[in-house]
Amino acid sequence: MANHLGAQRKIFLHSENGLLGMGPAPAPGDEDDELINAGKQPVTLLTDGCYFHYADSFAMLRGRHLDYCVLGAFQVSADGDLANWHTGAPDAIAAVVGAMDLAIGAK
Repeated sequence: MANHLGAQRKIFLHSENGLLGMGPAPAPGDEDDELINAGKQPVTLLTDGCYFHYADSFAMLRGRHLDYCVLGAFQVSADGDLANWHTGAPDAIAAVVGAMDLAIGAK
């Protein structure tokens, strides 16, 4: 997501795993295994970015402190119901996360 944002406005991206100020993907070879987004993709941290506890992250979501949400759901039904708990890959770890919190928590 951060790779596609223009510099016209200051936008702070939040990742539900406890990042605020998430930047674009790092250059190949510069990845940090401990700096990932909620989708387990490597990211960078912008100046003024910060890390915080997972519970605080969900307090931000559930407290409606986010203006917008970009949601990547694995499955969306014809009625708009969300399911994002498993990719279906045989070796995948179940990833029960906050899609529902995101969908209703953003203003």
